[in-house]
Amino acid sequence: MKNKYTIIELIIISLLVLLIFDFLAEKGVTYDGISKEDETDYINEMYETSPELFEFDGNGKAIVYIRVFTYEKTNNSRRSIIFDKDLNECDGYYIVYKNNDKLEVDVSHLCDMLDE
Repeated sequence: MKNKYTIIELIIISLLVLLIFDFLAEKGVTYDGISKEDETDYINEMYETSPELFEFDGNGKAIVYIRVFTYEKTNNSRRSIIFDKDLNECDGYYIVYKNNDKLEVDVSHLCDMLDE
């Protein structure tokens, strides 16, 4: 009888450990985990240090590729690589809107591809 309870306890503990690892794996580097506030802060910082990377059209809209920040040095600052949920490296873009010297950043296309 004691062995039966021990086996049940081990199974429950094993399942809990697996659930915890699964939860932690989902909290890892994923596209869904990208913070809009952090990305907006980053883009604002890059605009202050390297405004030449942002080419705004007549409507105040600019498309800025991730690879500009990832592969090129911009004032001694490099962008960390962003991954999607399948751990593929993202090579998408930001859509940046400039309105009265204030930037609004759309991060929904970070893992999309845009034909150049």
